[in-house]
Amino acid sequence: MHEDDPLRPPAVGDTVDPDQYGEGKVACEQAVRAHPGALVLRAGLIAGPGDPSDRFGYWPARLGSAGEDDVLVPDPPDGRCQVVDVRDAAAFAVDATERSVTGVLNLAGESLPLGDALVRIAAAVGHRGRLVPVPPARLEELGVQPWSGERSLPVWLPEEDGGMVRMDTSRAERAGLRRRSLEETAVDTLADERARGIDRPRRAGLTPAEERELLALL
Repeated sequence: MHEDDPLRPPAVGDTVDPDQYGEGKVACEQAVRAHPGALVLRAGLIAGPGDPSDRFGYWPARLGSAGEDDVLVPDPPDGRCQVVDVRDAAAFAVDATERSVTGVLNLAGESLPLGDALVRIAAAVGHRGRLVPVPPARLEELGVQPWSGERSLPVWLPEEDGGMVRMDTSRAERAGLRRRSLEETAVDTLADERARGIDRPRRAGLTPAEERELLALL
């Protein structure tokens, strides 16, 4: 997904309708771009310590506490994972502003095959068990949701939303974007997860009981 790709029509008037989320963002962006010298950063999924969404954090927390146990993972044929560390996103936003960078820039991490990303996270946080891949159709049959929310496997996206994890960041890289490794983000996120409590109520992911139930059905 490139910065110059066509956008959705902007929302008209004020809206808090979640179904108009994309259109609302377009309207906000157009309002900002009406001012000369504006900088618009189109952020992808932001990850790292302190993230309240539990989307990326679910994986370091789950894999880092699983030991030799099996862990259920989504296996979409063309699934991707693209996260940017919050510290890198913030550093770039401040630096670009101080240097008066203008225009529209995609601010995202490296786009990786989802399976490869999960393998790398698992290795970084010391998981020694198996990753048990399950195709999306089977997950849907079992009542597992993509992306976020209760009884979900976070970061996995439906195919029709795949552009969100295929963001072209070459323009931001030329403007000075620097990104730490996925492994560093995973390790630091795990430390934060442990500090906040691995077993706390979560906004995304499977509970241990749900995962055991699902693994028994496979």
